[in-house]
Amino acid sequence: RAVTRYWDRITHPEQVISSLPQALRTMLDPATCGPAFLGLPQDVQAEAFDFPDEFFLPVVRHAPRPRPDLGQLQTAAEMLRQAQRPLLIAGGGVHYSLAESELGEFAERHGVPIVETVSGKASVAATHPRYCGPLGVTGAESANQMAADADVIVAVGTRLGDFATGSWTGFSPTAQFVGINAALFDASKHRSLPVVGDAAVTLTELGD
Repeated sequence: RAVTRYWDRITHPEQVISSLPQALRTMLDPATCGPAFLGLPQDVQAEAFDFPDEFFLPVVRHAPRPRPDLGQLQTAAEMLRQAQRPLLIAGGGVHYSLAESELGEFAERHGVPIVETVSGKASVAATHPRYCGPLGVTGAESANQMAADADVIVAVGTRLGDFATGSWTGFSPTAQFVGINAALFDASKHRSLPVVGDAAVTLTELGD
């Protein structure tokens, strides 16, 4: 199985002109961010190439903040309106998106408790009135009980791995999931309603 998000073998020096920017875009993209590999054999390292000056110009990159689809957003909002025991799971994507304040404001405004994965630790302060502790096999009893009782679960920026979900044994079989994530693959896990977009933007629009 692939262990990198981007892989390329450099067989000619000029290939770097196209491969290196692609590797950087992959690492900086919110949906695909991860390790990139460029294989540079010793014989290619010994070759010379006259790279254009433009290749070495500094580039300021800004992380994109994709907005969620309105249809997905409206469906998620309706699910939350009908929920009796909603729950927010904060994952590492909350930090990547710098969405800590949006998460806390959403939870407080709508009265939704927050639990956190290992990667999402400190998404809100432990003194936040809606904070219920860490989730999963290494989590707290209070958070796991909230997860077991929840009927609508909004997973924000989390891959919902086995440690956080207890291999999917920590939730009610009838619970419905909403996945807020920049990556469709993670937003769709466990039959979740995917809301694909930036966490900060999505929480703000969902809260409105």
